[in-house]
Parts: sequence; C-alpha cells; structure tokens
Amino acid sequence: MSLDEAAPSPESLVELAGRHAKLAAPAVASLPTSVKNTALHDVADALLDQAEVILEANERDVTAAERSRVPEAL
Repeated sequence: MSLDEAAPSPESLVELAGRHAKLAAPAVASLPTSVKNTALHDVADALLDQAEVILEANERDVTAAERSRVPEAL
C-alpha cells in the first residue's frame, strides 16, 4: 500500500479474513485433532501473552468510537 492509498476498512479486513478461512478450512479439517488442539492452545497462549496490549488498543478504539458517536452495537 502506498502512502496515498487509504487504509483498508475494518469491514474489508474481516471479509478478507473470512475468505482466507474458507479457503483454509478443508486443509485444517484434514489435520489430526492433536495438531488442531496444539494450534488452538498456541493461539490462546498468544492472546493471553498479549492481553494487556489488546485491551489497551480496545480502550483506544472504544474512546475514539465514543468521540465519533459510533453506535454502541458496532
């Protein structure tokens, strides 16, 4: 992305992640349960390790949304 391009919207990023997940689903489904469980535990560990950073970013997002009067449901 060049400096003159707008950043992708959150909606487009979620849509792209969904498309990637759909493409990966057959390969993931074929993995042994132990491999999937290990991957889920690794993701959970990463989320726990980064919880403070994630919560701080979320607080900034909530504050910005409140200032912009974004509906609470979003």
